[in-house]
Amino acid sequence: MTKRKSKKGSHKSLLITLCVVAAVVAAIVWALFFHAMSKGGERYIYISPKDKLEDVYDKLRPISNTTSFAGFRLLASITGYGKDIRPGRYSVDNTGALFTFRNMKNGHQASVHLTVPSMHLLSDLGDVFAKKMQFTKKDFMNAVSDSIFLDSLGYKPSTIIGVFIPNTYDFYWDISARDFVRKMVKNSDKFWTPERLQKAKADSLTPSQVLIIASMISEETNNKKEKPIIAGIYINRLRINMPLQSCPTVKYALKQFDLKRIYTWMTQIDNPYNTYNRYGLPPGPIRNPNPEDIDDVLNYVHHDYLYMCASAKFDGTHHFSKTYEEQKAYSKEYDAELNKRNIK
Repeated sequence: MTKRKSKKGSHKSLLITLCVVAAVVAAIVWALFFHAMSKGGERYIYISPKDKLEDVYDKLRPISNTTSFAGFRLLASITGYGKDIRPGRYSVDNTGALFTFRNMKNGHQASVHLTVPSMHLLSDLGDVFAKKMQFTKKDFMNAVSDSIFLDSLGYKPSTIIGVFIPNTYDFYWDISARDFVRKMVKNSDKFWTPERLQKAKADSLTPSQVLIIASMISEETNNKKEKPIIAGIYINRLRINMPLQSCPTVKYALKQFDLKRIYTWMTQIDNPYNTYNRYGLPPGPIRNPNPEDIDDVLNYVHHDYLYMCASAKFDGTHHFSKTYEEQKAYSKEYDAELNKRNIK
């Protein structure tokens, strides 16, 4: 009887030992491969095409928990990761070393949420994009100034800014500048729905012409109610071959976007964007207009106005006129107020 009890006791002791060992192994495995990889919240690691394995470790170590980092290194060693490092932007979060490693090993990047703002110049957009993407501002400017490349997409250096319709888009961080432009063209094509295209066609306008007019009305006023009216003035002038005489195009020609006042000599400069001494629309948009401004052109107000003048009350509104005589009266009143306020 004593021997049987001893044998049962040894079996029980062995079982406990095995359970303890299994628990310890499980704890180690969890700590190495499933414990949160990031030290706090979601972080990102950026792997360039030139990075070696040690470069990856140097970037990963500061943002990783010690045990998870050890687990990552173990996985990298076992799989020969250093021989096939895929560049990109990868998430480092609470999913653990195993999932982080798997994403990096397979090239499963975390996309960049890139917000495209409305700006006057492609170079300004280049500054914004270069801060978020791997390509440089120079790469971007080379792409958007390459006439042959742009021609293959149906655009010119003067019109390509129109495809960067302000919104938030998803891109992979390591996309090339040219592929980035190609994707923005596709995004622009999606924006131009059959309904929008039909509206433009009904008014004998191309999408490019709509974008140019939209860029002008976005500069003329921040008054949402007036934008469709101002779009109507531009379209009325185009139809009778009357100079558009848009002050924002003069500012664009001078590259002085903060001008408070337009003088006669400014309207006489020799520049293709000066709509005071040129007929028709300028060569391209004077900024990449917001979707709302584009739709304001497509839904412009049909009227007989040919003139507009900012209100002397400086309340963000305009006076709209059918005759030049009316326009002169409003203009005189506005100029007097500019002088009174000493606005140069």
